[in-house]
Amino acid sequence: MTFMEAILREIRYSGTGNTARLECHRKVHFRPGQYFLGNRADDPDEILPVVLHPATFPDPMLPLAPCPSNWQAGNRILLRGPFGNGFHLPEESLRVALFDWEGLAHLLVPLMQRALSQQAAVVLYASVPPSNLPPEVEVLPLEALSESFEWCDYLAGVIHRDSLAEFYQATGWKHSLHLPAHAEVLVHTPMPCGGMGDCGVCAVLEKRDWRLACKDGPVFSLHHLEVA
Repeated sequence: MTFMEAILREIRYSGTGNTARLECHRKVHFRPGQYFLGNRADDPDEILPVVLHPATFPDPMLPLAPCPSNWQAGNRILLRGPFGNGFHLPEESLRVALFDWEGLAHLLVPLMQRALSQQAAVVLYASVPPSNLPPEVEVLPLEALSESFEWCDYLAGVIHRDSLAEFYQATGWKHSLHLPAHAEVLVHTPMPCGGMGDCGVCAVLEKRDWRLACKDGPVFSLHHLEVA
């Protein structure tokens, strides 16, 4: 984890959420799926940090989303991170299937970029693809997701915590449907303490115990998750 100050240079608006483009004074390293915590340096009333997810890899600015509505270009932003457990894409994976269960596909773009950099074929199953979708990524209807389980050698997605039961039922997962050995999901849930207080608000149930998305996630193995 690192602490740094950045300047908010630009805000890009899209239908999938606004992105803050930050100028950092040092090189930023992160694994797709990890997150940052940010505060406006000039706002003493902003007590709780904002959870920010990388929208792409730095280009060279660091794009983070969602950008809070009260942030403006020129603000000084105090950043901490990266935090949490990210995606673990095997270097040998060549057939990558990604899914967005409910309009959060922009959180998968860094993973798409990583997969494309190792010459993998990438398919996104989503209802609404993100505006910054790499052109090499094929988009298919979310309803066809189950058909990818035998094709892909790596499966990953993003879903709200409260929708896990719906996802299990819709895909037939609870009935021993075959999944690839490497299958992960970013569980999107509030993380108000950012891993600093063990408040339990972001608790996610695994087969053996409860885990905290802010520390043990937000990326979890699909093989380990359970429905409460």
